Amino acid sequence: MWRRHRGAWIGLVTAGLALGAYSLLAESPTKSDVKPAKSAPAIAVTAARVITHAVQRRVPIVGSLYGREEIPVTPEVSDRVVRIVHDTGEAGSPGDVLFEIDPREYELAVNEARRSLEWELAKLGLKHPPTSDDDVAIDKLPMVGRAKAQLDLAEQVHRRASLLKAQKTISQDEWDKAEAELKLSQAAHQQAVLDARTNLAAVRQKQAMLETALERLADTKVVAPKPTLLVDNEPTTFVIAERSVTEGEIISASRAGEPAFRLVIADPLKLQAAVAERYAGEIKKGQKAGLKTEATGDTIFYGAVSRVHPTVDRASRTFQVEVEIRNKDRQLPPGAFARGAIVTRESENSLLVPAEAIVRFAGVVKVFVVKDDVSHSVPVKIGERIEIASKDVKQPATVWFEVTGDLKVGDAVVCTGQSQLADGTAVRIREASSLAPASDEQASRSSEASR
Repeated sequence: MWRRHRGAWIGLVTAGLALGAYSLLAESPTKSDVKPAKSAPAIAVTAARVITHAVQRRVPIVGSLYGREEIPVTPEVSDRVVRIVHDTGEAGSPGDVLFEIDPREYELAVNEARRSLEWELAKLGLKHPPTSDDDVAIDKLPMVGRAKAQLDLAEQVHRRASLLKAQKTISQDEWDKAEAELKLSQAAHQQAVLDARTNLAAVRQKQAMLETALERLADTKVVAPKPTLLVDNEPTTFVIAERSVTEGEIISASRAGEPAFRLVIADPLKLQAAVAERYAGEIKKGQKAGLKTEATGDTIFYGAVSRVHPTVDRASRTFQVEVEIRNKDRQLPPGAFARGAIVTRESENSLLVPAEAIVRFAGVVKVFVVKDDVSHSVPVKIGERIEIASKDVKQPATVWFEVTGDLKVGDAVVCTGQSQLADGTAVRIREASSLAPASDEQASRSSEASR
């Protein structure tokens, strides 16, 4: 039964399809009756030209400024402070007197040492210490010279007596006298040389004592020392960061704890900053950097990376970078907070498009380029952001992006109306975008200001 009914159903369906097809064919117009579809209207858009501009890749940095070198100053002698010459906050150079200690005790020591030296020199018959104490110099000393002259005379007499003795024309007493005189003169000369050496040693000792006394007297004027780290042999300046002594205070050379003065080398300064680890592969020694401080307003100070620490802190996920900044006019105060950027890449002719031209959808970044009144999507990669001044000085600076992709200078990129576009969409540029850049000079100033 089912097979019988199934056959009937199939027959009915087949008949229905045939009737439907016939009906459609009967109602369809002929080819000559079809009207062509109207073309879609062109989409009105605004556009801007792709331009080139110098672009820098800048890594932001923040940190504190500190002196390239901090120098504690402590006195070498002890006594009362009689004068403060420089105070906290003042600038100076190595060799400048910072403060003075009562010199009277040390002046007395100098005078005593000088008298002792003069006494020893008098024993030698000298007014000034000899420059050498070798044998030739010793023979020229007055006390040795007199003994040497006596020895020379005794040797002469002895030679004549020896000749007369050979001729048997001299008595034994005369010979004995000549020989005794020679021996006595030899002994006297040897003793004179020995005494001279002893006295010379005493002179050297007294001379050293005088020099020490003079040094201690000089140390009563406490001066700023030379730094251990010199920069290109240029004159070094410092700033007095701290003073802990006062006039009238008894100060000790063995002073424990804080120094009397603490100096900071003010030029150059260093910025120590913590940088996010994602920039670890970009920052290298020698790269240019610029920074600002609250104290100096919008003034930009330039320097270079002087040190890059090789490890990343596990807790903060940052690494340390040091930037050296010249500070010849001492406008930057040591210890100040600063922020700036390190230039890791520079390009003179990067392609730029306005920020409004960038389309992001489903993970794809692209722009629409107008060619022959038709839109074409071009995938791009976004680089650096840059602000460029407008031709109209009354208008704010506009934002542009560095891009890489199948673009060239002068290409028209769509800035408004992209939501209605696809590849091949007919477009009509309603007007040129007002995002056109200013002159190169204005653009450069704007770029500089945005750093």
